[in-house]
Amino acid sequence: MRAVAQPIAMARQTRVDPSEQFLPEAARRTLFELRLYQLELEMQNVELRRVQAELDVERARYFDLYDLAPVGYCTVSEKGLILEVNLTAAAMLGVPRSLPISQSFPRFVWPADQGIYFRSHKQLLETGQAQACELQLVHKDGHRFWVRLRSSVTLSDDAAPVLRIVLSDISRQKQAEMELRANEEQLRNLFDRASDGITILSNKGRLVSVNASFARMHGYTPEEMRNMSLNALDTPEVQRQVSERMRRILSGEPLTFETEHFHRDGHVFPLEVSASLIMTKGEALIQAFHRDISERRRTEELVRQLAYYDPLTKLANRMLLKDRLTQAMLASKRSGHYGALLFIDLDHFKPVNDRHGHSLGDLLLVEAARRIRHCIRQSDTAARFGGDEFVVLLDDLAHHEIQSRDQVEQVAEKIRSLLAEPYLLTMVTRGAQELECNCTASIGVVVFLNLDSTEEEILEWADAAMYRAKGAGRNVIRFHK
Repeated sequence: MRAVAQPIAMARQTRVDPSEQFLPEAARRTLFELRLYQLELEMQNVELRRVQAELDVERARYFDLYDLAPVGYCTVSEKGLILEVNLTAAAMLGVPRSLPISQSFPRFVWPADQGIYFRSHKQLLETGQAQACELQLVHKDGHRFWVRLRSSVTLSDDAAPVLRIVLSDISRQKQAEMELRANEEQLRNLFDRASDGITILSNKGRLVSVNASFARMHGYTPEEMRNMSLNALDTPEVQRQVSERMRRILSGEPLTFETEHFHRDGHVFPLEVSASLIMTKGEALIQAFHRDISERRRTEELVRQLAYYDPLTKLANRMLLKDRLTQAMLASKRSGHYGALLFIDLDHFKPVNDRHGHSLGDLLLVEAARRIRHCIRQSDTAARFGGDEFVVLLDDLAHHEIQSRDQVEQVAEKIRSLLAEPYLLTMVTRGAQELECNCTASIGVVVFLNLDSTEEEILEWADAAMYRAKGAGRNVIRFHK
């Protein structure tokens, strides 16, 4: 109502020509309606100019957004000719902004990726559904770059298909992906070529992944070990500790420990393991590094043998004997059981050694050591004290001294008797020649219980008792006191 009332009011306020008052009423009414219509047209023109101005502003804003968008926009004909590009796409391809461009869009696609483009193009035209793919484009100056290409189809004014293409530069993303793949490949190579065995273990105790070294040290291939249970490798003694170790590792505590595994052929070998918790896609896994320490164990055993055992006879040496004697004395005080020390010296060993040489003497010492070991318990200690001297330590004897002396005397007599038997020795250096010789032994004995004495004193007492045995004619046994 207001839109109609306003022109009428304006028409009534319009000055009337005086000559019009002589016109008939009908003519004056017609003139009034004409003026009214003229005013309405003028008002509509004003409104149209206002709307046009607003549209011009919006259109300018639209073209700014279109041209300066961070992605490239292209309009491409069905045959692949570029009809229109925004400033971003023009900069990407190195083409002018002027229209029409009339260059083939596929010529900007890297030859190796044109198959990707044409498959996407064909799928778009056949289905009418928007397509997306990743490929490389070539700038006019020759450099390549990666884009994510999204395309859709519409109809032009003449009903011809027109492709709307959106280009997003993903070169940095692709570069990051390639670097990530390179790093993953490098890690995989390190994983596979590492000298240590590496495993990824599930929280249920199954092997998710193993490297070649781990599989090789167990006699399997990596494929054969995948998803194998750790219990299939652990020895029964180790299996009792596995659950507690896994609990500690899964709680976040890194562990380094030694364990033993079964090889495929059944033999057992030692390993040093360093294990820690890792999280992969929200799943708790255990990463472990395994090192075969068989050679280290052999070296440690060799060092121990050299440190505590006589290299010729393999009996305990003087250092180990003294350590065992200290323990035996403490045990005797605690338990109330007697212990004893036998000092054994071979009679006339030096003449035999001088007559037949050190090689024969060594063979005699080795055989004497074998005979001494044969006469004692596994828990007792036999030692080579030096030269042709041997010491035997007996512990955990009877509670009563007389019974203990009887036990010791039986062992000492057994040793004396066996050492007195003839020695038939084979000299390899003389063409496997066999030589027979005789060599008895003099034995001194000390029986101890809760003594406030030192190891050296007990050894001296046994040595003195042995010299008394030699003084008594050799090949006899004498007790201290």
